[in-house]
Amino acid sequence: MIVRLIQNNRGFTLMETIISIMIFGIIGILLVGIIGAGANVYESIFNSKEIKDNLYLAQRRLNNDLFGLRDIQNISYADKTTITFTNSRLETIQYRYDTGKLYRSISGEGEYLIAQYLTDSTRFFYYTVGDSIINQDPLTSSSILSIWQVRLDLYATKGSESMKIRTTTFPQNLKYGVVK
Repeated sequence: MIVRLIQNNRGFTLMETIISIMIFGIIGILLVGIIGAGANVYESIFNSKEIKDNLYLAQRRLNNDLFGLRDIQNISYADKTTITFTNSRLETIQYRYDTGKLYRSISGEGEYLIAQYLTDSTRFFYYTVGDSIINQDPLTSSSILSIWQVRLDLYATKGSESMKIRTTTFPQNLKYGVVK
């Protein structure tokens, strides 16, 4: 009886083993594809959120700072990548775009990053009362006095995600039609 048990217990054939390995391989490939797709979706959502947070922070900060501008004469420098002005608390504030990043500096506090992942399409635009764009770069002191609105176009890309935000600000004293 012992001899008979040994003869009947031969195990898997080579063909059964190969088929089992192929089935497990196909299931493994499908699982890796599903997990990889989920990771790509997560990365896309994360990148999109990070870009949006960066751009909205920069937009809100710039609007708040420019809204507190005392007088258009307090803009000391303006070009397509930089604007420098003095606010109502007599603080000198500068926004500067440089190689993919937007920096904000305030007198006495130093410079810090407020937006990143920006493209070179990011720039400031300056308009007169009649919505004419001021094309000088940098602006002269006489053209600074004619600024009615400041627009900032922020373009950002991270991974496969990209976003654009355009913000237009009318400095506080100018929104009521007071032009000096």
